[in-house]
Amino acid sequence: SAIGDGPYDVLHGQTLMVSVPGILGNDTDFDGDVLTLTVVDQPAHGSLTVNGDGSFSYTPSSNTFTGADSFTYKVNDGLIDSDIVTVTLSVSNYAPGASDDYFSTGKDQVLSDNILNNDYEMDSDPVAITVLTQPSHGMISIGTNGSLSYTPDSGFVGTDSFTYQLNDGLEDSNVATVTIDVYETSMPLMGSTLSEDNSTVERLTPAQLRSVVVAAIQRWEAAINNVEITQALWTVDFRIADLPGTQLGGTYVESGVVRIDVNGAGVGWFIDQTPLTDERIARTRVDDGSDRSRNPPVADGGTSCRRG
Repeated sequence: SAIGDGPYDVLHGQTLMVSVPGILGNDTDFDGDVLTLTVVDQPAHGSLTVNGDGSFSYTPSSNTFTGADSFTYKVNDGLIDSDIVTVTLSVSNYAPGASDDYFSTGKDQVLSDNILNNDYEMDSDPVAITVLTQPSHGMISIGTNGSLSYTPDSGFVGTDSFTYQLNDGLEDSNVATVTIDVYETSMPLMGSTLSEDNSTVERLTPAQLRSVVVAAIQRWEAAINNVEITQALWTVDFRIADLPGTQLGGTYVESGVVRIDVNGAGVGWFIDQTPLTDERIARTRVDDGSDRSRNPPVADGGTSCRRG
């Protein structure tokens, strides 16, 4: 006996493949005879291939068809035909999906991008783009492949937007919004005028770079008055610890020499008031028609410190 099957689901434009045992999986023969399968009615909206083992393939005949389709078959055990049964098929479509887009461009500059880069179409169908609302502060041009060209109105700075929708020939997508930020590009320098045709790149030789580094290391400026530093060093205050206790009825006196070596090596910061020579870098410039003045790097004089 044969029992109907389905529904089998397939996307339009794609092929449904059903493996063994296929439509014979729920058919039986009480005698255990081998069954042969015969298709009685072909599907109305697609092509069908049925194999003797019950496996089959079905392809919708049109990329635009969605809905129900079916075919019928019967089995025979070598002596008697079964009843004719129906296999149902369901051809469906996934609507395309449109995602919001965010772009930016400078004032009076044309934006070029693509609005379909983040959209999707599960069936891989070609989609048509329909602009629902136009931008308020510019003009747009959209190609069939999603390419976008946006030209802001002259002098406009701010946010502009438009909306669009996709259609795959069967269904519309959701509505997506494209937001465009038009930013200011001119940043005037107050009180400065500079006119130059090309940029200037200056290079230091290894010797010049080394002299700059050495001068920078030696020149750690003290942020206090030099005279105050010198006066503080003239006065030394100290006490001798761990002296024996006083004797009853008298005062303990012991002579000795305390030596203070102001030039002795030690650990701490040492103040050196010797003026240092500024490092100056010679620069050669080729005049290419522009006029631009630059001062060479100069390390300002001051009190230096070194780590002892």
